[in-house]
Amino acid sequence: MAAPRRKAGGQRKPKPPGPPPEPPQIDLGGSDGGGTSDGTSGGGGTSAEPEPKTFAEKAAKRAQKKKNVVRSYILALKARDIPLGPFRKLLIHAAKTGQTIPEFLTEVGLSKKFNKMFPGIQALAESLGAEVSADLVGTYKEAVLAYQKAAKDAGISLGLGKSQIAILLRGDVSPVEFADRLQAFGALQANASSLEALNDAAAQVGLGKLDINGQLKFLMGLGAKDYYDLYESLFFAQKGFDTDTARALGQAVGLIGKPTDALAALPDAVAALEGVAGQEFKQSGVTRPDLYLAALVASGESISDPALAERARKAREAVEQQLKNRQARLAARQAIQTQRPGRPLLPGARAEELATV
Repeated sequence: MAAPRRKAGGQRKPKPPGPPPEPPQIDLGGSDGGGTSDGTSGGGGTSAEPEPKTFAEKAAKRAQKKKNVVRSYILALKARDIPLGPFRKLLIHAAKTGQTIPEFLTEVGLSKKFNKMFPGIQALAESLGAEVSADLVGTYKEAVLAYQKAAKDAGISLGLGKSQIAILLRGDVSPVEFADRLQAFGALQANASSLEALNDAAAQVGLGKLDINGQLKFLMGLGAKDYYDLYESLFFAQKGFDTDTARALGQAVGLIGKPTDALAALPDAVAALEGVAGQEFKQSGVTRPDLYLAALVASGESISDPALAERARKAREAVEQQLKNRQARLAARQAIQTQRPGRPLLPGARAEELATV
């Protein structure tokens, strides 16, 4: 039988009402980056990564976050040209404790492996007034290059290795000062007889020979006092002093820390004195050792031995008196020369001497 028809003008039965619509979300500024609750920014930005819902998704996000942190530590080391291998344990510890990059780099800098890898970096940090950190590696390497360049420019093959670099840094010797002292170091190496004599004298008193590190320490003022005394004694013995006086001078003069610098200047000073008034010194009994004593005192060095200090004082007075006498004779001869042209000047007189009269 056919279904009954609807009446004309009839309406369908209405569907039951659905759930009420969600109220609009209002941004109260509590979400990260000022965005709305759906992860989009109020300014029309791109959508953020959806929040993980399942346990697996949350675990994966934690693992990724940890991986990113570890990667940041690795990149921090790589940026400073520091190998990862020796510091893996520190890296793992930093990741577990949530250290910041600066904290991690400080931990690396304080480790024994780091200080062995960059010997002397702690002394460099102290000289700069900074904390020991992996951040100093760049400054450390710049100093190493500066030392190596100074040696190369001076034409001296030192083969500066880690131990030599450490000597320089711990001695607070700047690359500029190192370049200045390399000249004296070259003279020490070139004068094999002096170095051999020093090592022989050291052996006689029970000291070891100076190897390349020993020579470097000696030059930088970091050697044992006995080596300086020996070197100074040999120096004065070569300049005409008797053995006992030379040994006493080596122990009495205050040249510790800069032996080659101070002593190297004395021969030139004595040569200058002899060039001006050598004849007068001979005639008055001023000896070459006296000239060295006078030059030593004039350089500002002190002599601790009272008897030697008194001898040096008298030597300087005698030298100064002879120089004054010569100037007086030059002045008198110049006065005569102006009245009687053609009369010869004092033998050996130079024009620059007359200019100072």
